[in-house]
Amino acid sequence: MAGIPPLNSEVLSAVEKLAAKPEVQAAFAEAERDVDRAMREQIELCEIEAPTFHEENRAKRVAELMRIYGLKDVVIDPIGNVVGRRPRQWAGARAWRSYGLSFPCRN
Repeated sequence: MAGIPPLNSEVLSAVEKLAAKPEVQAAFAEAERDVDRAMREQIELCEIEAPTFHEENRAKRVAELMRIYGLKDVVIDPIGNVVGRRPRQWAGARAWRSYGLSFPCRN
């Protein structure tokens, strides 16, 4: 890509080592198998009316999905961030602002 500097060789080496790990390769393979489901979920979330400062319904659905995927202690904080826990891991999401009553998510 024009105008983008080359990646630092130390960073590239670290990324290549990480990418070669079997567990990372397995995670990428699982992600590839789930592309269609993930896209359906993303469209569903985008289609939930969530105007700026009124994203509660979207946050509730994100929290529900996090629970479905096995996260524990899922909470929505006072500013709308959704946070959940897996053993030894944390995950979070933000119900992005759309600045309107609806946002077109399909072509």
